[in-house]
Amino acid sequence: MSAIFHSHAQEEDVRFIPRLLLAELRQQAQIDGISLWKLLEERLDISPAQCLVRLGYTLQFQILDMEALHEIEADFRVLPYAEAVRRKCLVAKGDDRPICVISDPFDLALQGQLEARLQQAPEWRLVHPSD
Repeated sequence: MSAIFHSHAQEEDVRFIPRLLLAELRQQAQIDGISLWKLLEERLDISPAQCLVRLGYTLQFQILDMEALHEIEADFRVLPYAEAVRRKCLVAKGDDRPICVISDPFDLALQGQLEARLQQAPEWRLVHPSD
């Protein structure tokens, strides 16, 4: 199953987002009440898919593109569908341990709440919120 947890990114897409820029845009997103993803895409002049690749690379998250997201099996016993939609996350069945799929890598409270529901430490995957 682990083979599906990748993106078909071009090599030129795989670059760090400068930490100072990321911090600046996070702050601006919080103040203005807008999406960090949108600000990153606009400031870096990149597509949502490129933004996913670059943010995942910068924060050292494995990513799921839309194709890979369709291939995983959600575990709605751990996180019911309605809650997954409301919280914009997903718990999936992995080969050896659960996989938590999130679109906000900075929401540490959500990550802690997901971990508390699980019997073992999960693997983490980042998705674009539009996926």
